[in-house]
Amino acid sequence: MRVNLFTGYCPTEMYGLSRYDRNIIENLSYEKNVVCIKSRFYLPIDIIRYSLVRYPKAEINHITNQTFGSILGRIKGKKVITVHDLAVLDLENEFSYLKKKFYENIVSRFKYADRIIASSKFTKEKIKEILGIEDEKIDVVYLGVENKFFSNPKNFEQKDKYQLIYVGSEKLHKNFIEVLKTMKILKEYGKFKLIKIGKAQSNNRKMHVEYVSKNNLDVEFIEYADDSELIKLYRESDVFITMSDYEGFCFPPLEAAACGIPLVLKKSPTLEEIYGKVGYMVNGPQEAANAILDLISSKSRYNQSASKANEYAKQFTWKKCVRDVENIYEEIV
Repeated sequence: MRVNLFTGYCPTEMYGLSRYDRNIIENLSYEKNVVCIKSRFYLPIDIIRYSLVRYPKAEINHITNQTFGSILGRIKGKKVITVHDLAVLDLENEFSYLKKKFYENIVSRFKYADRIIASSKFTKEKIKEILGIEDEKIDVVYLGVENKFFSNPKNFEQKDKYQLIYVGSEKLHKNFIEVLKTMKILKEYGKFKLIKIGKAQSNNRKMHVEYVSKNNLDVEFIEYADDSELIKLYRESDVFITMSDYEGFCFPPLEAAACGIPLVLKKSPTLEEIYGKVGYMVNGPQEAANAILDLISSKSRYNQSASKANEYAKQFTWKKCVRDVENIYEEIV
């Protein structure tokens, strides 16, 4: 079987979706042709430009990022698209009217796909609810984590200062302000530092920096860390935290678990679906602070939580993810 992979893979910056693209490319066992797309298809000229290109004949055409869905109606053969989330359409006040309209045009082409891959059950339900696509056409395939992230679970040590880590953007639905509010509460109980890794959204970054300054919090903002630096920072940290309200899958908790540290996570749909069995699931900053204090007050509790998360992460392999994708190819050919 031959597969055309339409991907936005960028090897220089390994954010979540690039990880998915890279591992599909590297682990797919079939003969493949990679079509690297540099545009987000927000302009009609982009749709026309990529539609006119002659691609090698293939049994399967897999668009690995929903953003490129505009070409679904213009390529021949069996078509598969991976959809990570529908945040642009589902979150009312976060994205501009123009971006929503562009996105509506993109998702209107999903009907041309022979199969849709959703990265979580939550995303599958949103595809059904928002786009009206039938259940039988959508498969849930969980993503994976690279072997290099794995290490032995961290063994608890009492410290003068504990380090938390958050990896992600500062978009409103990521709710980073609640992480900072958690830090403010923890400040009353001892010394804590937060490492924040991820791109800034200019207006939100200003708000967050002002909050950090006003409350004299110890927060280090890092725009980007390559894998070696990211792994190092995970392993140096004591607890991973995110208070995100909306996710398609959310890689960072899985990476942190593989690196052997406990998880404190917002009780939101996808985070509960994927990490609810191994993370401290919380509602709001006070519960998050209580969970962190609970972890660092007991060596046995901390070590048990770190070990449980680390063991759980082992079931999320890229080989399994890609094998599940290949099974979908085989079903529709």
